Amino acid sequence: MESTASFNGSQDGFTDDYQSGINITVIGIFINLFLSAIKLAGGVYGQSYALVIDGVHSLADLLTDFVVLFGLKYLVKAKDAEHHYGHGKIETLLAIFLGIFIIVTGILIAQNTIDKIIDHKSLFPQKIAIVVAAISVILKEVLFRVTNHIGKKIKSSVLIGNAWHHRSDALSSLAVLFGVAGSCIHHSWYILDFYAALLVSFLIVLAGGRVAWKGIRDIVDSAPPVDILDRIEAVPMNTSGVIRVCQMRARYSGNYIFVDISIEINPEITVMFGHKIATEVKNRILTEIPEVIDVLVDLEPAKRNYYVSCKAFGYHPNKSGN
Repeated sequence: MESTASFNGSQDGFTDDYQSGINITVIGIFINLFLSAIKLAGGVYGQSYALVIDGVHSLADLLTDFVVLFGLKYLVKAKDAEHHYGHGKIETLLAIFLGIFIIVTGILIAQNTIDKIIDHKSLFPQKIAIVVAAISVILKEVLFRVTNHIGKKIKSSVLIGNAWHHRSDALSSLAVLFGVAGSCIHHSWYILDFYAALLVSFLIVLAGGRVAWKGIRDIVDSAPPVDILDRIEAVPMNTSGVIRVCQMRARYSGNYIFVDISIEINPEITVMFGHKIATEVKNRILTEIPEVIDVLVDLEPAKRNYYVSCKAFGYHPNKSGN
């Protein structure tokens, strides 16, 4: 027997938070436009190859920002006739694309940088590059913190992924800052600028791998961490009328969790009371475990011998139903 109460698929309660995700992404677009311009200009004028590469990184951020905007469109989209489990997987696919794009960007930058190191290209960075890199570090770190906070709040994997892209840009600008500073201290250390660019590429690949792996985890229906599973299972065990949990399965869809749970109840109670227990279990899981977006509760009659033995020892698991 299964509970007929079901999640309606809409997330109207998240509308304001969803809009905040849109807003921070749009702000990110303008910041990336600004940083791309000053990095490219500062890199060329300040003779810093690392800063030019960092500017290309910021340009790549623009594309990912638009991908994020598209992904957020599906975050609050309700279930429909063709998508009974909602549209979370679309956001997951976009997160994987975002991760792969970041990785490819980093690899291409590394390849180009290694070629320049081998060819012994000589550039002597100017102090203007330090100023530009410092501005980038500050802006991108602030953008990371705000975007990551909102992404976790609305449980958007693609927005969280974009936040880490901002963090990778902040770290790459920090690497540029040190590389250019070293080159300015002594011109014979000009090679530090190229090594800074190489470090930038590594950080970009690392950030992309993190985003892509999280998306892959979701697409293959990986189970949530053990601590979350324990929290979910504890809810029905603390619900009046539930004897024990027979089976529980959970999987991710985007950054949300779907749960299928089977519980044993007194075989002598009415269908109406059994439905009441199932509904209470469902509502409590949705309320107490914010990561869970939908719950399917299956009711199983407890084996009579087990139930009778419970009563013999003075344990009445469905006391409220007697």
